[in-house]
Amino acid sequence: VVQGVSAGGHLALLAGGTQNFPELIGEGGNEKISDSVAAVVAFFPPIEFRLNPPSPDFIRASDLLGESATRHEAQNASPIFYVSENFPPTFLLHGTADRMVPCTTSQKMFNALHEKGVAVELHLYPNHTHEFVRLPSMLSMVQSEIVLFLKRVVVDPEKYETENLKLNMFAAID
Repeated sequence: VVQGVSAGGHLALLAGGTQNFPELIGEGGNEKISDSVAAVVAFFPPIEFRLNPPSPDFIRASDLLGESATRHEAQNASPIFYVSENFPPTFLLHGTADRMVPCTTSQKMFNALHEKGVAVELHLYPNHTHEFVRLPSMLSMVQSEIVLFLKRVVVDPEKYETENLKLNMFAAID
């Protein structure tokens, strides 16, 4: 499981979306180490870079890649372009008052993953800004939500599916 906050969330999503890409394996004695990702946890991550962003939903590529960034480099640095049915289960968390990375980016990532059938959750926190998960009043709750997500989608998904089918009268309705 990979987890990251802000730029680290961006990297966690990239790791999830680019696992088993031969061109990214590299050299240095780690060729036999798996790059498989069981799940991604990303807090307020940038998901798409553009040369000239038409809206605040995109991050200017030069902020990450420098002024000489190309469209191809911007796309390669954007986790949204790696979304597929093979993407690992993903937990996204964002504050709705985030001025660094708008929460609409996480909503866009959620929608893209959901459309591909990926197990994905989006947790939006009203009136919270960037980095709010570090607040003492939020830390315990956020950690509990992540633990439950990982139990449900990685550790023992069958247990939770069985429980839902057995105890939820609406689960059996088609």
